[in-house]
Amino acid sequence: MKRKFPFIIILMALSISPAYADEKIDRHQYACDNGNAKECNTLGMIYYSQGLYPKAEALFKRSLKVFKVILGEQHPFVATSLNNLAELYKTQGKYKKAEPLYQQALKIDEKALGKKHPAVAIDLNNLAGLYKSQGKYKKAKPMFQRALKIREVALGGQHPDVAQSLNNLALLYEFLGHYKKAKPMFQRALKITEKSLGKNHPSTKTVKKNYKTLLKQMKK
Repeated sequence: MKRKFPFIIILMALSISPAYADEKIDRHQYACDNGNAKECNTLGMIYYSQGLYPKAEALFKRSLKVFKVILGEQHPFVATSLNNLAELYKTQGKYKKAEPLYQQALKIDEKALGKKHPAVAIDLNNLAGLYKSQGKYKKAKPMFQRALKIREVALGGQHPDVAQSLNNLALLYEFLGHYKKAKPMFQRALKITEKSLGKNHPSTKTVKKNYKTLLKQMKK
């Protein structure tokens, strides 16, 4: 699974025959049964996308266990598995289960990759999103801000991931009623996505929709 945002796989957007999909699942299952943790993770993602959460949970746990044994508990692949399992719990509203997993993933990546690595920004974004979902905005805000700063330095100011962080932070400000802070962030995010991804890209359309919503709120 690509690290780690958004928690969506390409298979969801493809039009494939059921027979071909079953064949792919069988291949992933065979490899997983033979100790391939990556394949267990991939199969878990497929089941997650289908809403088969118990199956996905079992596979994510299996992948996590294998990675810990083979690579050690402080490896970035372990962090990825923790994030995937945490995202699954978050989707189901199991926030108390998700939070320590997100936190552990963040600590692992900070230690293994450095505190300014883009993967750390993803971890921060994930954890901040969890806090935002629970209404813990004071905890979410500094994490979104830190994720943005890391991405700006590591990826450059015109990278789509920077736009994503700007959009997330702008949405938080909008929710808090800080419209004047949110507006320039949406504007910058939209400019980045239009330039780097194109005006018709889904991410660009999402930012544009969010920006228009803010403008309507400001007129009330």
